Amino acid sequence: MGSVLYDFLSESMLFDDASIGDRFARYTDAELRRELNRYRQHCLEHLAELRNELPSSSHNTVVFSGQDRPSIEQLVRTGLYVECHVLDDPLFEATHEPSQMGQEMVKTIGISNAKVDRVRLCEALRFLRDATPMVAADYVKLLPVSRIYEPPKDIELHYSEQYFSDALPEAVLKFFHEHARVRSVFRADVGWVVSPTLQPSRGIYVTFDGHHVNKGMIYHLHEMEVQRVDADTKKMHISMHLPTTPPDPAYFDTWVYQSINQTARHVHNNTLAEFAMSAECGALYLTQSKFTFELLRLLGAQTGGSAGYAASSLLNLDLPILDGIDAETIMRVRAQDGEAFQNFRNALERGLAEARLEDDPEKLKTKTESLVRELMVIKADEVDRQLASFRKTALAEASIALAAMVGVVCASGAAAGVSLLAYAAALFQGFKTYTDYKRQLRSNPAFFFWQLKR
Repeated sequence: MGSVLYDFLSESMLFDDASIGDRFARYTDAELRRELNRYRQHCLEHLAELRNELPSSSHNTVVFSGQDRPSIEQLVRTGLYVECHVLDDPLFEATHEPSQMGQEMVKTIGISNAKVDRVRLCEALRFLRDATPMVAADYVKLLPVSRIYEPPKDIELHYSEQYFSDALPEAVLKFFHEHARVRSVFRADVGWVVSPTLQPSRGIYVTFDGHHVNKGMIYHLHEMEVQRVDADTKKMHISMHLPTTPPDPAYFDTWVYQSINQTARHVHNNTLAEFAMSAECGALYLTQSKFTFELLRLLGAQTGGSAGYAASSLLNLDLPILDGIDAETIMRVRAQDGEAFQNFRNALERGLAEARLEDDPEKLKTKTESLVRELMVIKADEVDRQLASFRKTALAEASIALAAMVGVVCASGAAAGVSLLAYAAALFQGFKTYTDYKRQLRSNPAFFFWQLKR
């Protein structure tokens, strides 16, 4: 149970709480890079095992989120329904080292990426530590998804006479341009700052409405000059620099158009790569980006039906009634009472399937929230009342039975052995009745959530 990744982490200084707390103050960047490289090699050597850890049954509700990783709170929330989450391993992303050429390129804009990003590293490790009970319960599985996004070691130069307008089908490219939002990026004392507006500049930030803000791309417009060309080796030597003056407005507009096309191709290809990976895992593709959802619909992808809608609904709903229920609790109850878990999932899926018939987004949200609250609050309270009533009745009956048995035992010492057996049988009969009653309660779809509150 669990993951082969945690076999490494449990023995690594990367998982030390104190070190994570002080951002590995006792370790140099070189030491951190060595350990991260060891982790990277461990992941790559065990890729087949990581793939085999995924659920094999097509009946399970397995969800693939790729780099669109849910928070710990969202994972706890969807634990009410989802059988398994397949996530991008956030630590694997931190193991990638930029090439020498890449480091030289970023130096031209006044940035150095030679140092380990300790803030990001510790965020990834905290997530993995918090997810430990979910990984141990096989509810969360981790794959090095970010590997498919890693840039090549050698920087490639691309040229298009059409400014990459032929990179995607016309209808798809039109969709990207309709949602494109481009803003200028300017140098400041703290680095580069994204402006709220667009005007001729040497830097731009391209993103799309409805997409994650941090999923956009930054471009810088360098000026290049050919120094020499070696005809024998077919190598060209160029020099690049970033002027402080803005470009010509017409040239700038063309560059913006080209950058939107390049970003569109990048987002399109990455989305399809993740979607294909989810299919390979036999999982539903779950995204929190409205833009990605609309893009996949445009491309003809299936939306996941009632199972996908149920998973995404729990991901996005505000459920304060889950406050105080931690990952360990929900994993324990799922493991101990699988029947109740399945009943809850079935009831939730049926109810949400009916709610989806509502066209108005606000009414749909209201109906969905009402359904979830009914299952988690009203019906869970019914379970509480039913069980309390049964316990009261059973206690009274057991008291009468106990009094009778005590009378028999005290009246005849010779028959004490038989009386004790009768007493034991009576207690067993009471236990059996209670068990049967509790089994009936399990058929109530709220029993699973009721168990979480115990």
